[in-house]
Amino acid sequence: MKTLSIKFVTTLLFASVVLGTAYAKTADLTIKQFAEQVNANLSKAESDYEMPLELKVTEGEVNNTAQYMFSDTLGVTLVLDKQTNNVKSIMTTVGVSSDGNETLKDLMYNAAVIAAFDGKNAMKTVGGRYIKITSQAVEEFGQKGSSEKKFILNGKKYGINMIKGVGIIGYAEPNTK
Repeated sequence: MKTLSIKFVTTLLFASVVLGTAYAKTADLTIKQFAEQVNANLSKAESDYEMPLELKVTEGEVNNTAQYMFSDTLGVTLVLDKQTNNVKSIMTTVGVSSDGNETLKDLMYNAAVIAAFDGKNAMKTVGGRYIKITSQAVEEFGQKGSSEKKFILNGKKYGINMIKGVGIIGYAEPNTK
């Protein structure tokens, strides 16, 4: 039942991101460029994770998607422009591990993946702010059982949702407002 609810909520959140960015402006960021920046950020964070430069693209009616799992507990889904396959938005999932240290590492690596959406040198700006809202979300989650934090920087919206029984969902997308 727990796995079913995790899949259901993840699917709902993913659908909202896909629909929300269906007609959003496409970034000039290819899958390869995004993966290279993810790998540079993860290297700076001293992670063993590495994202392949090419991913299998799944064609959709409105947008295409590509997914990659770094581990059993950290993954990323890219929403891609139907014509160019450029990255329009990303959604990350962090599963809570029984090893608290592993979860903390994955939260740090999650920030590195999210920061790659802004391009080079974004670990200091986007990554730093993302780590800050992650910390705030963890604290709020401990008090309320759920949390949502977000910020806008360089015309892009970044956020994190923590939901009891589901896990941690991160996202980066163009700010269309």
